[in-house]
Amino acid sequence: MDIYDFMELSKNDRAEAVWQGKFLGDRIDGKYRVQLYSLGSFHVEVYYNQVSNEIARFHPFKFLHKLVPYLQQIDLETPDQQ
Repeated sequence: MDIYDFMELSKNDRAEAVWQGKFLGDRIDGKYRVQLYSLGSFHVEVYYNQVSNEIARFHPFKFLHKLVPYLQQIDLETPDQQ
């Protein structure tokens, strides 16, 4: 699936596709917990409203600069350096 196929899916099908992807990290953005997933050739941010307990929206993207808010969560140390 590519990013264009993903955007054509229903909300439920998008959620199912994301759950099949690889979780990379999360962050807080106002009232949302934003979770980042990799789906191969693109990434998806899932905006989860903690108050209403539901997914508010999906934000698929291909631009790597959008990964910047998650970079601090990546462990770059190898086992030899610890």
